[in-house]
Amino acid sequence: MKLFIEPLLICIFIAGVFFFFVRPKYTLYLLIASVPLEMLSTNEMFTLPKLLGLGAFVSFLLMIMFEKQKLIIDKATLVMTLFLIWGCISSFWSSHPQDSLVRIFSLLQLLILYFLIINQIRTPKDFDTVMLFQFIGAIIFSVFGIGDLISSTTGSRLSSIAQNPNLYFVISISLLPSIIWVLISTKIKVVKIIAILVLSGLLITSINTQSRGGLISLGVFFLFYLSLTRKKFSWIMLILIIGISVYWIAPVDFLSRFSIIGNDYLDRFRDIWPAGWRAFTDRIWLGYGIGVSEKILPQYLQFTRRTFQTLSAHNSILAIGIEMGIPGIILYLFFITIPTYRLFHTIKKFNEDNDELHLLMASKILLSVVFAYLVSWIKTGGMEYGKMLWILVGLESVLFNMISATENLSTNGITTAFEKKQVSAQKC
Repeated sequence: MKLFIEPLLICIFIAGVFFFFVRPKYTLYLLIASVPLEMLSTNEMFTLPKLLGLGAFVSFLLMIMFEKQKLIIDKATLVMTLFLIWGCISSFWSSHPQDSLVRIFSLLQLLILYFLIINQIRTPKDFDTVMLFQFIGAIIFSVFGIGDLISSTTGSRLSSIAQNPNLYFVISISLLPSIIWVLISTKIKVVKIIAILVLSGLLITSINTQSRGGLISLGVFFLFYLSLTRKKFSWIMLILIIGISVYWIAPVDFLSRFSIIGNDYLDRFRDIWPAGWRAFTDRIWLGYGIGVSEKILPQYLQFTRRTFQTLSAHNSILAIGIEMGIPGIILYLFFITIPTYRLFHTIKKFNEDNDELHLLMASKILLSVVFAYLVSWIKTGGMEYGKMLWILVGLESVLFNMISATENLSTNGITTAFEKKQVSAQKC
């Protein structure tokens, strides 16, 4: 299946160039749709999201120049900028300057991605469109996953497409908002059937990665959404159905993997996390420099020092602490928690009689996915700089801005949905 991904990515890039000239905002939508496909590519030199990201950024600059669009610079943007600056400073004492430079460049891309999302997705129509594009990306992602599972001859575990099985599972979970959004917002039965098939395909392929951390993250998604929704009975039944399905779909050796936790040759609880904690506390304030945690950690694993040249800390908080110390952890967590807290606090006081209830539902789904992603930090690690996280956090800020606008409009005496959208569009 991977033989077909390169021509597909080239076609998407050509479409991005076309939209760059016709509808610049759509280049960003294509970028968001292409991010999950990045892990399917075997060509490390050709990364579609980087090219589309450059196009989206240039088109955004042109829009500012010619349309004089007012910029949104929120608190999360400022905190992310400080995090990038601290990362640049930490590179001065890095033992691996080249690795630090690569990470700094990646962080700059992520900051631009977040900035583009909050500035170009401003109206409910924009949000609907970006969900549709991400759903198209989910279809392609699911098709390649199923194709790889069918053609796999290495046993029951999905391996060739999931070089990082945990990342594959977490990306699948991150695509849930777009799939569920299509299910609840469309009345076309064919589209609903396609959405159900895509959801089923992602569930089957994700289970066959045998990622324990991914399965735990999926459980967190359901439990958190269950705590937010009023239709608890319906969701309890859905969780039971999916739980039974997972039990039957999951390979026997996957379920048995949970029984060996704590007995692996290189165990997280016994070996990796204690070593990471020692590395973190040795330079608790400054760290060893951005992007070097995988090179530092093996030095603290005495019995594997000659076996591993690089090793993930399998805990994103530890990895950031090793690289940038306590200041890095604080800035990073602030960037994630500011949009999450603002959106969570806003939906708690959301007027249930408001005409924009679809935004409330989208917010609950998105928040649940973000919490599921955060669980992957602790159990799995290695996902602290994933583009999908920045997309999710950016969409959180987008929903917060739109919900706040509708609430402000309702308090000012504007009652109809049409009037709200008209005034909201004028403000944007």
